[in-house]
Amino acid sequence: MTGTIYALLLQQSELGAGASLWGRSAARHFGKPFDRLLAKGILCEQAPAETWATCRYCTCDYDHRLIREINGRLLAMCPWDHKADEELKPDDLRSFAINRERLVDLIRLANDLGPATNEIMPVLWRVGETEGHRSVLIALDRQSLAQPGLTTVIKASEQARDVTLLCPELPTPEAQAFRDAGITPVVLAETLGMSVAGWPVLDMAMLEPDLNRARIIVRSSAELLSIDGLELRLSRQMNKLFTALAEAVFKPDPFLSPYAIEDLMGREGRDVIRDLRSALIAEGLEKTVVAELIETRRSRGWHLKVDISDVQILA
Repeated sequence: MTGTIYALLLQQSELGAGASLWGRSAARHFGKPFDRLLAKGILCEQAPAETWATCRYCTCDYDHRLIREINGRLLAMCPWDHKADEELKPDDLRSFAINRERLVDLIRLANDLGPATNEIMPVLWRVGETEGHRSVLIALDRQSLAQPGLTTVIKASEQARDVTLLCPELPTPEAQAFRDAGITPVVLAETLGMSVAGWPVLDMAMLEPDLNRARIIVRSSAELLSIDGLELRLSRQMNKLFTALAEAVFKPDPFLSPYAIEDLMGREGRDVIRDLRSALIAEGLEKTVVAELIETRRSRGWHLKVDISDVQILA
């Protein structure tokens, strides 16, 4: 979704109440989809700016600069040095308030999730369900997910249904806490795209995880991996090593020898394997799970103690 108007709206919406979009950022998205957002009240144009932020490295102690039109040029005036005046474009002065509830409702409508958008807690909406009857909730900022009793309210309102929560990216412990409560968090920005006609479209496969999917999923291009449903973000070096172990599962000899690891990582095998185990535990995996997952054979090296069907490697 990177680069679409919806990516920009989600990014700004994460800032919380009063989220807005400045014309300088929005200008490249002007056109029919943008006009639709205005017509539906998702965006509401505000009065043009009369002041501008001070210079980034300014020490004048002012909190803004006045905007003046001089000889047909819009200038943010520096009170001390006119050489530091910043020339603006008319669109730079425009700004648009974001109606977050209407944005959520547009996502519901565009994806035919249900008949209505219901706010079950402040800034947390139920937008319908998938074909597999998973309830779909949307939260646009992390503050809304920190409300006391949130998981209890969600479970009570959904009456034992499986729940997918579309939300901003969460730290691993917070995401795992939702999973432990039977709620599957999915990063909204990663599943929301834009159709050719300019509508916000969801990747429905991401909303309805396959319960029989592989235990280990490696996303090579994104340097992400998932183990037993827990998404992990390792350092580039640790991700490189784990990917090599996962790829070895598909080979006749699934073991990485100490020499192979040293060639790959530039360090002694047992040391870097120890670091990998520590990194997996730090990301939320149980120590016993890690111990069972990466097996040591003194004469052969290390391998992932899983079946081929347990591993999926994506581009």
